[in-house]
Amino acid sequence: MEMKKRIMWLLVSSLMVASLLLASCAPTEEKKEEVTPSPKEEEEVTPPPKEEEEVTPPPTGGNWWDKFGEPQYGGTLTLATGSLSPKFDTTDWTFPTTNHHFENLFCGDWTLDRKVWPFIDTAYLQQYAAPWLAESWEWADPQTVTVHIRKGVHWQNKPPVNGREFTASDVKHHYDRALGIGSGYDKPNPLYISILGSIERVTVKDKYTVDFRFKTPSAMSIYVLLEMGVQNSIEAPEAVQAEGGQLTDWRKAVGTAAWMLTDFVPESSIVYSRNPNYWGYDERHPENQLPYIDTFRIIVIPDASTQLAALRTGKIDELGASWERSLELSKTNPELIQWKLPAFGQGLGMRCDKEPFTDIRVRKALQMAIDRETIAKTYYGGVVDGKPSMVTRSGVTGWTTPYDEWPQELKDEYSYNPKRAKQLLAEAGYPNGFKTNIVTSGMFDVELLQIIVAYFKDINVDMEIRRMEVPAYMSYVRSFSHDQMYSWFEGGLGFTPNISVQWRHSKTGPSNYTRNNDPSYDALVAQYFAATTEDEARRIFNEVMWKILENHWAIQVCPLVSFVVFQPYVKGYSGETLEFRNLAFYAARWWIDKDLKKALGY
Repeated sequence: MEMKKRIMWLLVSSLMVASLLLASCAPTEEKKEEVTPSPKEEEEVTPPPKEEEEVTPPPTGGNWWDKFGEPQYGGTLTLATGSLSPKFDTTDWTFPTTNHHFENLFCGDWTLDRKVWPFIDTAYLQQYAAPWLAESWEWADPQTVTVHIRKGVHWQNKPPVNGREFTASDVKHHYDRALGIGSGYDKPNPLYISILGSIERVTVKDKYTVDFRFKTPSAMSIYVLLEMGVQNSIEAPEAVQAEGGQLTDWRKAVGTAAWMLTDFVPESSIVYSRNPNYWGYDERHPENQLPYIDTFRIIVIPDASTQLAALRTGKIDELGASWERSLELSKTNPELIQWKLPAFGQGLGMRCDKEPFTDIRVRKALQMAIDRETIAKTYYGGVVDGKPSMVTRSGVTGWTTPYDEWPQELKDEYSYNPKRAKQLLAEAGYPNGFKTNIVTSGMFDVELLQIIVAYFKDINVDMEIRRMEVPAYMSYVRSFSHDQMYSWFEGGLGFTPNISVQWRHSKTGPSNYTRNNDPSYDALVAQYFAATTEDEARRIFNEVMWKILENHWAIQVCPLVSFVVFQPYVKGYSGETLEFRNLAFYAARWWIDKDLKKALGY
């Protein structure tokens, strides 16, 4: 029986795990007939090709990006998505394809060679970050970061802001609104409190200078601002006030970005046009004002097969693809450029405050019940190795330890061993197993859950899958209404260290729907945020990662990969992860080779 993989795209912002979307313009594939495959079944597969790069070397003494050629102005970039909702507010995590008019204070250094930092995450280590709306920053004291705002930045010239200059007061308004700490706001946004909650106050020093005062001295406080998430995307105060506190009218959607929202039809299309007064210039070609492309358009194509046809005929310019579709395209359309990108793993959280999951032996047993190697070889087509991971991706040097370097005892606890799993259940008082349930939604891969159901049955654990719509699911889990297990993202995540280290904190954890309450873990997190140097914080961070793994508060499968396929006439892309949080930044720096597009018949 062939085991298929639905394409997985993570939803919404990194403000909380639920806020994740792997690629803003790649929807979930169409649902297949649901089957319960045998977990032991294997199939022969041919993995898709590795990502391709343009191979023209730069001239001697040139820059690594010279291989892309000279940028061109003009043209339209068209992407596809499964749906479009009328959400235009930075405080609403459900607007992944409608927020490309906003910008953040910081971004990644676009001139970095991808061999140094591959831009595979929306979180940047401090040494790879660059100012964006900010011009520079420094520590005023161990508890205060001073940010200097870039002069000459203007809001887009549309009502209700009408092109006025962007100032430090706008920065203060955004964070006051998110945290309920001023500017007429007294209630924090619950989505952001765990991520931005270390900010005590924001003070305007002058028109272009703002101080961020943190609740405690910490060398890691700057990472609160470096995350390229919507919690750091700055909206116009006038727009909020004009709409009575929530941004819902696309005609009033205004930002500072290279893209102006000029048309929106719910569940049909959204159009962004080139901002003629944009302040930004290409970091690689400093004489070139951004963006290069005239129009950035996202259209709704719910059916994945129709999306594929649109890519093949040049009606869309980029598409996220599963490994099966990637392989198919490599055979039928070898001219398309494919890249393989890391993706978050899926897992199962457990209510660790409720039986039977209060017993770590039960949690270990479930961990050992899953044959990750077989799942990787069959269900994922061999495009992943099936090795589990710390919270943070294995490629983030210094902030994670790859599986091959784990202690053998810990490796054994994450290895397939149904015999030992049954022994652990018997020792915990469940010699005949038990019944349980898991709540899930369209955010997650139900077919993978069906495979796990089969594995659990082998150790006499009967897990019922209960599906919910995404909004209902999120409300259900956030209110801790689940009494057993729930689908979540586990392993190989791409957040800033500050978010990853809080993953299971009993009070501030952005995904502590497990309800674990480990004082020693919380104490380590406190030590991390009290670290006076990044080296000290990194050491504590890794202790925290070990503790998460050793406690088995969630069942992890393995980190995944995704494939992104581009038309060859789209230039400037270098394998960066495309999430809604950074897509507008990247798209402003791409261009269309119009001659090549014409030569291809599009």
